[in-house]
Amino acid sequence: MAGIKVTDLDSLNSPENNDIIYIVDVSDTTESAQGTSKQTKIQFLLDLSTNVQAVSGELVDNTNPQNPVVSRPYLTWVGKLTQTGTADPTAVVFENTLGVTLTYNRGSSGRFELISPSSLFDQSNTLVLVTAGTSTYNDCFVVISAISATTITFDNYGNGGGLQDVFSNMNFEIRVY
Repeated sequence: MAGIKVTDLDSLNSPENNDIIYIVDVSDTTESAQGTSKQTKIQFLLDLSTNVQAVSGELVDNTNPQNPVVSRPYLTWVGKLTQTGTADPTAVVFENTLGVTLTYNRGSSGRFELISPSSLFDQSNTLVLVTAGTSTYNDCFVVISAISATTITFDNYGNGGGLQDVFSNMNFEIRVY
């Protein structure tokens, strides 16, 4: 079939595993700089996809099964806060997709703020998950006392019920939907 273009050939709508197809091996440049003409079986192409697994879930896009896109419906900040004396809290940030850098402030004894440089938070679209971490007092607990456009305020209560300073490894996750 010399002189016939591939585009002029009949189509095969139901290829089988042992059918042979034309392929250009671009890693072999012995025939030309563009590659070398070769043949391969359909089965070899199918074998390439055996390690691809379909992923399911509401946040999965399987349009490219070799690289499913998994995206969250929210932005997030995840980290640990520590505070001593009357100093502002410091943070170890594990993940930040908010697009801004938060600052941390000690407003008064036991009252602290996570501050965004732009209007980002809203009570209707912001979820805050927090664990108390380690405190100088037993049985402390944390309360998110306010959420404004730029600030999340939280209170750290000690075992006597009053606000207290000094804590470490307080885990925070902020989600903005």
